[in-house]
Amino acid sequence: MSSELNENVRSERDAIIAEIHSAFGGVYLVNHGRTWSECDAADRYEHPDEAESRSERLVAWTKLVDDQKWDPFPGMGGFSFIDVAGLQYYLPPTMIRFLRGDNTEWYPGHLIGVIERLTDAEKLSDWTEAQVHCIARFISFMSRHDPELGRCTTDANLWLDALHRRWNTHLPQTPGA
Repeated sequence: MSSELNENVRSERDAIIAEIHSAFGGVYLVNHGRTWSECDAADRYEHPDEAESRSERLVAWTKLVDDQKWDPFPGMGGFSFIDVAGLQYYLPPTMIRFLRGDNTEWYPGHLIGVIERLTDAEKLSDWTEAQVHCIARFISFMSRHDPELGRCTTDANLWLDALHRRWNTHLPQTPGA
């Protein structure tokens, strides 16, 4: 994605990445949130205590952005078994990867489905206003610049659907709008 973006779009993308760092800067899994190992254990019907997750809790999410060993869509565990606190930790590096053009989801719409499920009206209060605003900007950007868009003209733009469904209300209002 990065090589085909014009200067204005790259500038917008970079501003969203900076906002992600700001909005999610203090998020860790130290004492709460399901780790990736615990998600894998849950998918294998194992008890979470059997997961090797202690070391994961000490790693800043920023380390995952460029960690080639971490796969946001591993096929086992992952976002299908995450909780809100875990998503607050694993979503930022995933959004940054998507913004950089690495949006290899398990299936189209997987990430937006997880975001929608764990930020619904019941769980929205678990997120800061800055985090919600940041997610809305990410969804808006992806609705316009996801490299997967347009590959098949019959596919729906799930980002745009989510934006119209509720995320546009979390975007800043422009003067005169």
